[in-house]
Amino acid sequence: EEEFVMVLNRLVPEKSLEISNRIRSKVEISKLIYSEQILKVTISIGLAHHRAGDTVDALLARSIEAMKEAKLNGKNLVKEIS
Repeated sequence: EEEFVMVLNRLVPEKSLEISNRIRSKVEISKLIYSEQILKVTISIGLAHHRAGDTVDALLARSIEAMKEAKLNGKNLVKEIS
């Protein structure tokens, strides 16, 4: 299980959600072959939007919270938090 951060700069929230869902969908349909076996790969995405006065730490904390909620709610989801 790996975690990474991606910054979608200067996008309206709706576009960020659309892009996140496209990424999730592409990962879900991809084929990962390892030792001659096809592995199913999914991604849980926590999406947080910048608020006026946000620090990087506050923004990351909200995105991590959203990702954890996505994982708890069945994985392979995009969870958006404001």
